[in-house]
Amino acid sequence: RRVSVLNADVSVGSVGKGVFFEAKNANFRAGRRHDGTTEFTVDGKIRYDDYQSVISSRFVMDKNNPAIEGTVEFKGVEISTLAKLFVRWPDYFDITMPVSGTCFVSLDQEGSLQRLRFNVDGGQGKFTSSLFPAPFEIGWLHSEGQISNNGGDIQIDKLSGEVDGMQMEGSGVVSLKENDAAIKINASLKNIPGDRVPVLWPPGLSPLSREWVVTNIAAESIPEARISTNIAFGDLQRDVLPKESIDASIAIKNAKIKYLPEHPETTKVDAVVHIDGVALDAAIESAHFLSDTKISKGRVLIEDLNAENPYIKVGFDAHAPAGDVVKFLELPRLGHAQRLNLRSEQAQGSAKGHV
Repeated sequence: RRVSVLNADVSVGSVGKGVFFEAKNANFRAGRRHDGTTEFTVDGKIRYDDYQSVISSRFVMDKNNPAIEGTVEFKGVEISTLAKLFVRWPDYFDITMPVSGTCFVSLDQEGSLQRLRFNVDGGQGKFTSSLFPAPFEIGWLHSEGQISNNGGDIQIDKLSGEVDGMQMEGSGVVSLKENDAAIKINASLKNIPGDRVPVLWPPGLSPLSREWVVTNIAAESIPEARISTNIAFGDLQRDVLPKESIDASIAIKNAKIKYLPEHPETTKVDAVVHIDGVALDAAIESAHFLSDTKISKGRVLIEDLNAENPYIKVGFDAHAPAGDVVKFLELPRLGHAQRLNLRSEQAQGSAKGHV
C-alpha cells in the first residue's frame, strides 16, 4: 500500500515558536515495506524569510520500535532555521550561513529528538553574539557531530573553517540549559592578526585576565593559539572563572609587552604565553629592551591576574651594553643608580647574566 500527496503547500513550525518555514510544491509519499515497516519520503523546495532551499528526507517507522528514524538531505538551508527544528537555540548568539549536507535523525513517537548525527558544509556567513564585542565573518565551515538529549547536548567531533581570514579547527561538547551553558572544547586558530585578540577574547570570560593581556601585550602576529575549556553550568555567571576552566596557549611574534606601567616596553618579543582562569605564564624566546639589550630564556609569571595589583615575577638572560644596565637601575621601583652614583651616559662596556 502506498499513499502519495503531490504539489502540496506545507507550513512547518511549533505552537511556541511559530512557523519555521513553508514548502511549496512538496511531494509526500508513504508506504508499507516488505519487512512491515512504514516509509515516508518528502522532497521539495522550502521558503523562509528571503531564502529558498532544496530539501529531501526519508523516514522509517517500525511499530515494534518506539523510535522514528531517517535521513534528511538539504542544500543551501540557513543554519539557524535548520537548527531550531532540533535544538533550543540560545538567544545570546546567532549564525547566518547557508549549509548543505545530511543528517540522520531519531525521534520518539511524540516527536522529541533522541539523536541527530550531522555532516554539513557551510558557505559564507556571519556569527554574532552578545558574548563577543564584534561579529565574525565566516568564509567557509565544515562540521561533523551529533545532537542528543532532546537538543540539550551538542557534540562536535570535527570542526574546521575560515573565520575573518583565520584558520580554525576544533571539537567539543556544549550542553544547554535555559540560558546557561556548559562548554568543553578544544580549539585552535592560526594566522591571527595581533589586533584581533580583543575581539577573540570575550569580555565576560575571565575579564581581569583579559584586561591585563589586552592592555599590556600587543602582538604584530600570532601564528597559532590553542584553547581548551572546562566550563561548568553556572561558571559563566561568575565574576571570575575557576582556574581549571581555561587552558590557553598563544604563540606571539614581534610583540610589545609592558610589564610595569613605569617601565619602557619590551619589544620584538617572540614568546609562548600560557593562560588559565587565574594565572599567566609566558616563556620568552627572545626580546629587545631599552637601547640594545638582548633578552633570551625569559619567563614572566603572574600567579593571580584577578588581583587588583598583580604581583609579576620576571626572570631572563640578558646581554646588555653598560649604559642599558645603568638605565635599568634608574627605573622606578629600583632606583639604585643614583645611590651608587652611576650615570648611564658615562657607562662603558657590556654585561651578560641572568636577572
